[in-house]
Amino acid sequence: MKNVTQKGNLLASRTRPLILSFLFLSGSCGLIYEILWMKMLTLIIGNTVFSITTVLTSFMGGLALGSFLAGRLEDRINDPLRTFGILEGGIGAYALLLPFLIAGTEPLFRFIYQNLDLSFYAFSLLRFSICGIILLVPTTLMGATLPVLSRYFVKRDTHLGWSIGMLYGVNTFGAVLGSFAAGFILIPILGITRTIYTAAFLNLLIGASVLVLSQNSLQAETSGNKDKSKGKKQKMEGAEGPVQGGWRAITFVVMAGIGISGVAAMIYQIAWTRVISLSIGSSVYAFSLIVTAFICGLALGSLVIGRFIDRRRDLVLGLALMEGTIGISALLVVPALGRLPIFIAEAVFNSFNSFKYIHFVEFAIIFPLMLIPTFIMGAAIPLATKICTTDIKRVGRFFGNVYAMDTFGAIIGAVLAGFLLIPWLGTQNSIFIAAAMNITAASIILLHAPTLSRPRRVAGVMLIAAIALLAWRPVSTWDASILTSGPYLYTDEYKDISAKKGIDLGVAMKEAHQLLYFEEGLHAIVSVEKTPEGDLALDINGKTDASARSDATTQLMLGHLPLLLHQGARDVLIIGLGSGMTLGAVERHPVKAVDVLEIEEAVVEAGKYFRDFTGDALNDPRVNLIVADGRNHLALTRRQYDVIISEPSNPWVSGMANLFTREFFDLAKQRLSKGGLMCQWVHAYSMSSVDFKTLVRTFNAVFPNVSVWEASLGGDYLLIGSPQDLKIDYRMIIDRLGDERIRADMGRMNIRDIASFINRLIITEDAIAQYTKGAPLHTDDNALLEYS
Repeated sequence: MKNVTQKGNLLASRTRPLILSFLFLSGSCGLIYEILWMKMLTLIIGNTVFSITTVLTSFMGGLALGSFLAGRLEDRINDPLRTFGILEGGIGAYALLLPFLIAGTEPLFRFIYQNLDLSFYAFSLLRFSICGIILLVPTTLMGATLPVLSRYFVKRDTHLGWSIGMLYGVNTFGAVLGSFAAGFILIPILGITRTIYTAAFLNLLIGASVLVLSQNSLQAETSGNKDKSKGKKQKMEGAEGPVQGGWRAITFVVMAGIGISGVAAMIYQIAWTRVISLSIGSSVYAFSLIVTAFICGLALGSLVIGRFIDRRRDLVLGLALMEGTIGISALLVVPALGRLPIFIAEAVFNSFNSFKYIHFVEFAIIFPLMLIPTFIMGAAIPLATKICTTDIKRVGRFFGNVYAMDTFGAIIGAVLAGFLLIPWLGTQNSIFIAAAMNITAASIILLHAPTLSRPRRVAGVMLIAAIALLAWRPVSTWDASILTSGPYLYTDEYKDISAKKGIDLGVAMKEAHQLLYFEEGLHAIVSVEKTPEGDLALDINGKTDASARSDATTQLMLGHLPLLLHQGARDVLIIGLGSGMTLGAVERHPVKAVDVLEIEEAVVEAGKYFRDFTGDALNDPRVNLIVADGRNHLALTRRQYDVIISEPSNPWVSGMANLFTREFFDLAKQRLSKGGLMCQWVHAYSMSSVDFKTLVRTFNAVFPNVSVWEASLGGDYLLIGSPQDLKIDYRMIIDRLGDERIRADMGRMNIRDIASFINRLIITEDAIAQYTKGAPLHTDDNALLEYS
């Protein structure tokens, strides 16, 4: 019997490292799926905060449900290893099916959009429910993996903390790899579909391998355990003493504290992402760096704390101190976040630095900022599980409860941060509120610490509150001029000002513009600035997207060119309001109705600063402002337009590349009436010639009749596309150019007659095929431009 037991122990010692490696890869797949499913679903339901929060909430809701159910059903799980294999196989199989289910929702949403008179919020709730159901199966399976494996790994109460910390840490480190790999390697190389197939194949391989291992492992463990007492329920002593009636109250308090901590953690993540992206940009790479740094801190904390939990008995006190430290450290980070644009400008962005160097240094700056609070967040999960586990044979249930409570708190945090706190109170105040939540959780837990007398508990609460107050009092309000300075684009300009005037870089960043308007909207931070030269600029997340003078030619030409080429246009769609100058140009023509799609309400509010240049365009009775995602509107509406004008931000901005793909142009083509045309803005600056040719070829693949017009030399270009031959009436153009208001706009565009107008035409369909030969097509699947 001794030999059998030794053989079983030897097999287990060999099996467990393999299972941990599989758990690591499973964590990688989970994060990859989250990124991919979010991309796929936002194409269907729109790239808005409502849509993204819907996907995030559905994903985390499934994780919470899975961990909760796994804990409740653990008595029925006789072979946790085999169950883990089945879960992984189920995730992989469903992942292969999910793209078809997501695609199948579009006809349903289109029918509802066109035939049911639902309010925006009712429609959003319906889409939330449908998306939640679709994601519920795989995310529930994902949520069940850790509680199930905890039963396999945790055999003795003296190793519980280390085992839980190791499981949670390894799985989370896998998520770190998944975040980095998806953003920097897999999607850019393989595209979305093949990345899904890769992750699904990996899940299926994990499932099959674990099922094979479980056969031998179960046989060895069963033989080795025959001589052990059966049916005895191994009770654990509580962390501070024997299990008593009061321990149930402590468990309840700890669970509540973990839930509050989960709320705060998600607020931190969303708030930090918003403010850090102002310094390093809004590209998919920037977001990947932020998420990777956040998750890495969680993983490190879980792994490190696991080595100490089992040696301590004052765990409730330890958890209270951790929660307090999270809040205090988050407060101490706030001043650094406010000065981050200056530091980034000084340390990172130089014209000679490489892409890899810039992102490496950015991560080296971001990671230490987040390290202390995220490290402790990761450590809190295994510590709370150790406290709450009173029966070693039911560890899966207790771990599942803790994990579910933390995830449920994160769901609440996502909704609070995205819809209420940041739009209403701002990013900085949202961080303060999250820190107050951690301090509150620390105080509640500390008041129930059994190793301290009541006076010491009260004194401890007062001390934590006093330290937090001392950390908060010196923090000044962030300087909005610094936050919106956009160092990832304009560092060279600020350094020139600093050198010429002999002033500090931070002062130069403030003097470069005068801030007139600042608003933290649902989707972006919007500001209006006045330059020393007197120009007005509309900035989105620190990047200038429109201006009254320097961009006037492009904005006016976007409105006038398609209406001059299609003189009979009556119904017009404009995707992207911007400053409103394009809308004002369209209104100079005898159109009947203009639909304007703008995703961010703060941009609409900022438009009042451009009224002198737009003629208060939004108050024209022909205008219908629709605050929604432009692509989603095209996919769902039945309206037909004579002219569609698309002027989004640059395709490298996260989410914008979806408005430059073949699928988007196909949607626009379907919404054009007979004889209609589309005008698409593209830029040549900060873009390779191959990428520019890719855009032109993709547009030409949908519209057989294409011409390219130059708005600004080497800068902005307009693509005109039509399904039919475009017959241009030059006599009517000459007549239109004689209109006083149109002639005034043409003067600002340096167009004085028909000859200078035609001179803006630089290439037609006869030469486009040769010009774009060899360039790839840009599709939703390959996401070439977003990751270029």
